[in-house]
Amino acid sequence: MPDHRFYAMLKCLGKMVSMKGAIKTGSREGIVMPLPPFFRTIIQTKEQGFVWTVSMLMVLSLRRILANLKYIPENAIVEVNNSKMFLLPRKGDINWDLFLYKKREPICTNYLMHSGILKEGDVALDIGANIGYYVLVESQLVGKRGQVYAVEPVLGNFNQLEKNVQLNNLKNVSMFQFALGEKDAKSGEIYVSDKSNLSAMNRNAVGGKIVSAQEVSVETVDTFFKDKAPPNLIRMDVEGYEYEIIKGMAKTLKGNIKILVELHPSRLCLDPEKMDEIFHILEQNNFRVRFVVIEDKVEENKIVRLFLKKAGDKLPIVASNISMQELKKLIENNSRLAPNVVFERQISSY
Repeated sequence: MPDHRFYAMLKCLGKMVSMKGAIKTGSREGIVMPLPPFFRTIIQTKEQGFVWTVSMLMVLSLRRILANLKYIPENAIVEVNNSKMFLLPRKGDINWDLFLYKKREPICTNYLMHSGILKEGDVALDIGANIGYYVLVESQLVGKRGQVYAVEPVLGNFNQLEKNVQLNNLKNVSMFQFALGEKDAKSGEIYVSDKSNLSAMNRNAVGGKIVSAQEVSVETVDTFFKDKAPPNLIRMDVEGYEYEIIKGMAKTLKGNIKILVELHPSRLCLDPEKMDEIFHILEQNNFRVRFVVIEDKVEENKIVRLFLKKAGDKLPIVASNISMQELKKLIENNSRLAPNVVFERQISSY
């Protein structure tokens, strides 16, 4: 079909769609129906282009076909990064990814494992420990003389985290089921997603469908370390709650630490000043950007990657030793994506 006829058809179909992404029915005035997948695809084609839309449809189809080639059990124990993990693959979230691919965020994971940012005998705090993917890696790195503190507020995730720590008989991991934030509070609320790695303290930041709200206590990082040895590394993946947690670690930021954080600009954009404030706080405490990566969550099949490239996918994006301004620019140009960033505090020799 010639381009002008194709886009004329899109324009015609587009008139059926309201500004809010719904179809107005002709037979019952005032009734608005949710936009069906077919029409969402038409709109995406109009906005992103035909090649992008077809490529992304092929990516989604191939992912499903490749996954269906393998039997998906209700639960399984799988070797992941030289540890055993108890997984619930049918949940279709991080459990699914790890069951199929055995590694998640491969570049970030490999950097943590081999860069030396966490060494034997170190202390690590893992905030948003989820089911324990990074905790198991951190436990290997700090060894018997080290300590990992794993904090996970969502009860279902915490129970699975506990199983994975016990499964590997880890004596250097301590687990806590509460939230970390800007202020100490006896009661807070976390919104639980049907995707176990996408729950959030901010209702508007939840990925997937909210299935419940759980009450949790909250304390600051400074309070947490009041009676403990200070951390060498803090890792956090907290779905847009980075600002609040960093605000609650004023004393901890004075130490000789590194922070590995997954930033969520699309969720922080509910208050755009929060991202700038995070950078300001870190700069004021002499932190620099040691490493940043924006990558696919899993290492895709080569055919899938081919179609992703066709759709204009430029991932992975990797950079080392860049300025805060360069990091800001990188995030602005990829605002829908979540970079993993290692910030390192520079200690003056004077």
